[in-house]
Amino acid sequence: MQLELLRTHAILPAFIEVRDVAGRARVADLEAELDLGEAEAIVLAKEANADLLLIDEKLGRQVALREGLRIAGLVGLVVEAKQLGLIISVRDLVGPARNGGRLPGF
Repeated sequence: MQLELLRTHAILPAFIEVRDVAGRARVADLEAELDLGEAEAIVLAKEANADLLLIDEKLGRQVALREGLRIAGLVGLVVEAKQLGLIISVRDLVGPARNGGRLPGF
């Protein structure tokens, strides 16, 4: 649900496309195990035939794998960006996020 995302992120970068989930019943099923945002992310990834779901929550990762999704976490994504020369520092991005903060600029 777009409102859930926009509650915590009033302004989103232009490259992020916000979509509603069609399978509300499946989201409700997954909410027995997960928070709303994680349930929606998993259902939307399946609906969109996503190549990869970025998810860090341990239980959410387990459910996503069970649902047949390919997953990555924040640290893995940032390390790959560093290896590709897209960012200068892993620590500058991951440190604040791992301590309960958000990525700089988000």
